[in-house]
Amino acid sequence: MLRSDTFRSLTFALFALPALLGGGIILSQPATALVRQDDKKQDEKKLDDKKVDEKKDDTAYSLKRVYTKGDKSRYKTTMTVKSDKSELSGGAAISVVLLEKVTKVDNEGGVTLAMEFEEANAKLGDNELDMSSMMPKITRTLDAKGNTLKIDSEGGSGPLSGTDNNQTAMFINTQANYLPEKAIKIGDTWEYEFNAPGSDSKSNTPKAKGKATLIGKEMFKGIETLRIKTEAEADLPKSNPAGAGKMKMMMMNLVEIGTGRPVKIEGTISGNASQFGNATMEIKTELVTDADKKTPKDVKTKE
Repeated sequence: MLRSDTFRSLTFALFALPALLGGGIILSQPATALVRQDDKKQDEKKLDDKKVDEKKDDTAYSLKRVYTKGDKSRYKTTMTVKSDKSELSGGAAISVVLLEKVTKVDNEGGVTLAMEFEEANAKLGDNELDMSSMMPKITRTLDAKGNTLKIDSEGGSGPLSGTDNNQTAMFINTQANYLPEKAIKIGDTWEYEFNAPGSDSKSNTPKAKGKATLIGKEMFKGIETLRIKTEAEADLPKSNPAGAGKMKMMMMNLVEIGTGRPVKIEGTISGNASQFGNATMEIKTELVTDADKKTPKDVKTKE
């Protein structure tokens, strides 16, 4: 049985981890951006899920993030952790459902986002905890370029209250700006830099480096997307809630063409942050659609 303080610390670190993945996980969403197809109107008809033939696509794509007031996006994130740390010998996992609302878009392009955790569950070995009522409501203010200007959190208790809310805000502000400034074509690869997860003005942590590749077009849940592969390595500072160490990550990102929503993010993180020892984490985030919310009773079967 884990000591309560150890469980608290590790549980917070688990919930902070999704924001580690700038360019990969929902809380660092500004890194995933609108992919606009230049000089070509989007086909609005719903298409079946299938991979689009990118061999015939020589289009140059510009990547830009655009928000529309009133937009809502719901995401489900699951993560499993395998580690050599004794406290995690039984494995660890989290599951989160996050609702994001665009509450304001000003004349200069600034954006206000309201983020609410509808579900939040953690499991460490045999210990399980429903943290839904403990999660804070978060408001983010972004500038026209998607940079976070301000973060406010309201409510929350347990592992995500008080000082920990400040650390959560620090993680949300972490971004891996992997999007290139110029238009790109399928097959293009480019390098990028970003602030190491958990770094702040006092940590003096050098910029982390990554590489991104536009793999191709793909249909997912009837949504036309671009698939972008990101690979990065980072030195984690002491200010990182998961502890100091090193991190390596590889993510596949599906970004919707025409709206900018990330619709699927999947990949792995490996590293040796002090909270987790030598660990490997598998992460998956998906956009939740109306079809996903249907129960078996909603599905008609042939008699």
